[in-house]
Amino acid sequence: MRMRALAVVLPVALVLSLGAVRWAASGGHDFTGFKVRLQTADIEATVAFYHGLLGLEIVDRWSEGDDSGVIFGLSDATGTAFLEFGRVESPNNGAASVQLRVEDMDGFLRGLGDAWAVDGPHERPWGSVYSYLRDPNGVQVIVFDGRV
Repeated sequence: MRMRALAVVLPVALVLSLGAVRWAASGGHDFTGFKVRLQTADIEATVAFYHGLLGLEIVDRWSEGDDSGVIFGLSDATGTAFLEFGRVESPNNGAASVQLRVEDMDGFLRGLGDAWAVDGPHERPWGSVYSYLRDPNGVQVIVFDGRV
């Protein structure tokens, strides 16, 4: 299952995509990538969902004392990291959602089978098709096809 793009939606409706990001408001800095960190109380359940179920690549994983976490990336993006989960006792991810674009929604849903509850597919007014999941941490995961 190939994921082509990612956007993370934060409560302030800040939407970014993988690759170089130009942020004119900060003086025109050229960023070469980005990573969003969310919280989890259960690293193993998070790995099972994002790596085992969705097929994202594990870019890095660590556990030292009270500090543990995992970083995911897209397998066809040369291991570019974009999503990090750090372990905390009481996660609070607010209204964050993770959005993943696929080339074939029907193929994605067939591959998922009955392994996870999915709300969708739903055709959106602009022609994209969306399906909605919740990860083990309560974060909404939106899988869509079509334009970003």
